[in-house]
Amino acid sequence: MARNRPQGARGQFLVLFALASTAMILFAGLTIDGGYAFAQRRGSQNASDFAALSGARVIAEWVGGDATNGTDANVTTAITNSIAENGAAPLTFGSPDGPIYIKADGTPNGFVGHVAGGKIPVGTVGVSLSSSRSWKPFFLGVIGINNWSATSTATAKGGYSQAGPPGDVFPAGISQATMTNIPCAQAPSGARLRARRSS
Repeated sequence: MARNRPQGARGQFLVLFALASTAMILFAGLTIDGGYAFAQRRGSQNASDFAALSGARVIAEWVGGDATNGTDANVTTAITNSIAENGAAPLTFGSPDGPIYIKADGTPNGFVGHVAGGKIPVGTVGVSLSSSRSWKPFFLGVIGINNWSATSTATAKGGYSQAGPPGDVFPAGISQATMTNIPCAQAPSGARLRARRSS
């Protein structure tokens, strides 16, 4: 003998299934969009870091006495090229939010690209700037979020021997002459080189 189910039981199951499916789709959307947001934030920080390092490298040339290559125009070009290469939005140079030259104590020393005479200001040891990336979320557009952006800031010092404030990055490099004149030792046959990572 077959039992008779109430007519509403089938309808309740469909409603519960629809709600559970919607919740799972929203959760998956948040997970995917959230993960993509973290990747974009990391990309924005990398763009800021590399652009600041590029500008600081030119400043290091100026600190070292090279007034031909160590110019405001070259700092501007280095930052612009680095930002473009790393996929961040183009920067606006000048007041109020453009890249700034900084002194040893971290105080501003003028805007990059807007210096009288095209010379790097006296007392400059580095550059500070902010960059951003914008993107359209995949799933969150369903609930009205159509645009996200990530902004990051970086400060780099070049040609300056004293330790800067925490969080600074310093451009380090090896000259071509050093690499050319110092031969690398060859490892014995069968030997394995190991690298250690410290965290």
